[in-house]
Amino acid sequence: MAKRNTRQKRLISETLLGMNHPSATMVFEEVRKKDTKISRATVFRVLADAAASRTLQRLHIPGSDDRFDINTAKHFHISCRACGRVDDIEVAEPEITLLKGSIDARGYRIEDWNIDFVGLCPECAGTKN
Repeated sequence: MAKRNTRQKRLISETLLGMNHPSATMVFEEVRKKDTKISRATVFRVLADAAASRTLQRLHIPGSDDRFDINTAKHFHISCRACGRVDDIEVAEPEITLLKGSIDARGYRIEDWNIDFVGLCPECAGTKN
């Protein structure tokens, strides 16, 4: 059975376009400004469904709530250990691309990978001298 494209889903999708790697709570708070009747459960369910269907990327950030990214292409992220900000990071990946499908020394066939970078964002780095 096909999922319906409800008004709530459209509102959540439109809200995500203007946000930088938000948590589900951040999305809920923004959506709530436009529709005071939408429930937290609806926002969380729509985000979880979108992540499960891979139309949205769920990021597991160590020490933080999961974040969501509308860019579903494979790419890297960096999170600030002080304020929790999350951004895309440009890193050359030819060696990692070569890993996909290969078999490691223990016999695992590599199907996917995730690499998390952690540091200080420019604002926090300036205050942590």
